[in-house]
Amino acid sequence: KNIFLFGIASLLMVASCDSGYAPLENAVYFGDAQTTNSKTITVSSAGATTELYVSLAKTSGSDVTVTIMPDEAVLSRFNSRNGSNYLLLPEKFYRLGREQLVIEAGKFASDMMSLEVLPFDETLDVSEKYAIPVRIASSSGADMLESASEMVIICDKLIETKVFHAKGQA
Repeated sequence: KNIFLFGIASLLMVASCDSGYAPLENAVYFGDAQTTNSKTITVSSAGATTELYVSLAKTSGSDVTVTIMPDEAVLSRFNSRNGSNYLLLPEKFYRLGREQLVIEAGKFASDMMSLEVLPFDETLDVSEKYAIPVRIASSSGADMLESASEMVIICDKLIETKVFHAKGQA
């Protein structure tokens, strides 16, 4: 009788542990997000450029098309998790090279997508720190790896000053 009750209890425990999650067959994620969900770039008076790409956990037999888009909610989550206070960089200050990336059949990663940050002007508060949050909005041909489907590009403003230098002075 004890063995029967133990068997029933074991079955109930196993059945109650079903989390409803199925293993991913293949997953797409930001390549840089393997180690961190943020990337810092220095923005000078000429602006800045960085690159983003997406990767697959394993190669696919067909092309995988991934759509990337800015998303303010990504920045809110990032600030909350990290105790930071970055502000959303207004869209007029950056350009995504394109919205879609393609990982060709048989490859692990897409080509690079440029993200151009334009020079900051006087409309931005120099005492604030700005960031560009992006996420993988959709993917055809592979699931998204949620933990690596968001990136925050932190825009570190280079402060340029003019220094007076008198000839013959130390």
